[in-house]
Amino acid sequence: MKYSAGDKLSAHKFWATDTVDQKVLQIKGLEVDHIQEVIDDYSWDWPNKVGFTGGVADRMLQWLKCCLLLTCRTIGYAKDYVEVYWQTLFAFARSSEPPPDFPFDPVHGLQSHRRLLEKIRDFEPHNDKSDLDQEELKEAADSTVPYLGNIWRGRVFFSTKKGRIGMADKNIKVDDSVCLFCGLSPMYILQALDHNYSFKSEAYIHGLMDDAASALGILQKDFEPKIFKIL
Repeated sequence: MKYSAGDKLSAHKFWATDTVDQKVLQIKGLEVDHIQEVIDDYSWDWPNKVGFTGGVADRMLQWLKCCLLLTCRTIGYAKDYVEVYWQTLFAFARSSEPPPDFPFDPVHGLQSHRRLLEKIRDFEPHNDKSDLDQEELKEAADSTVPYLGNIWRGRVFFSTKKGRIGMADKNIKVDDSVCLFCGLSPMYILQALDHNYSFKSEAYIHGLMDDAASALGILQKDFEPKIFKIL
């Protein structure tokens, strides 16, 4: 679990150690949801080739497609489902300098990435009809592909039982709890261990507010605060 000095100061009154076991941290908060489905973590062994079926670009396309389909299954084909999907992908992305002209716009960004990755996958260097020449392929391989390979490295895309989508680190699993702690702004995913819990990941859940105080005030209408015993 990661937190800043400011987080500590704002949260300390909600934290305590167990009276029996001093290694157990007790935190007051809300259990707001549970993990429903998890897409395999985004990781690549970076083979020598980036193009062709089975290469990095092809596997990136497959992963992005799986995440989009999970979004559709979870929230339906609403008008803004692509925007929700794209926002979620970048809200929990690793910090990295984007290549020039990187398309962050939800709809056009997704379309641009698909087209570029498809061209890289389908590139045939000796095919005169290819839309991508050697220089363009090299530029894409040296910038966009490594950038995408880094920002979601070790991340998983998931859905929740209450119809939300999000991203977290790869060590979460189905039925883990989505929790909001008093005094801390991020969402956290915990795994139940008998009467205790263990931290699995910080998380981004689309549709849940980032402001902990406001979120607690809203969510307490539907959820009863509880004490989490964290190993």
